[in-house]
Amino acid sequence: MDHDNRRSPRRCSPPPSTSASPPASRSWRASPLQSTPRRDGWREYFVEFVLGDTSGLAPDQLADKWQQEAVAAGNAASAGLLRRLWLHPDGLPALGGWQATDRETLDRTLEGLPMAPWLMMPVTHLDPHPSDPVEQAFAV
Repeated sequence: MDHDNRRSPRRCSPPPSTSASPPASRSWRASPLQSTPRRDGWREYFVEFVLGDTSGLAPDQLADKWQQEAVAAGNAASAGLLRRLWLHPDGLPALGGWQATDRETLDRTLEGLPMAPWLMMPVTHLDPHPSDPVEQAFAV
């Protein structure tokens, strides 16, 4: 397993509090989608989304960014890039299961997220496990 914490120079440190966490309501999230099978030749990645200091954004701007983030997540899921998203019980970090043809494609996708300027996104490359029940469910 390859753990890579590369971050763009725009990344910032986590805030002392999580007051800028995503809204608790489901309204900002994309519609739920079922997990998609891993595509042949694609690599899988585990991504943490650690929120940095958003104090420079007005509350309405932050709410708009979270709404845009939900749309972007839905688009990434529809494209087969985003397989799963989880939210830590304390709110953040959010955790995501992603897949892409290569790391550069994943990086471009993550950098294009509306909240990217306020997120640190450590990425871990994952290899399939032979006993993964999800993979077995999609096996022909």
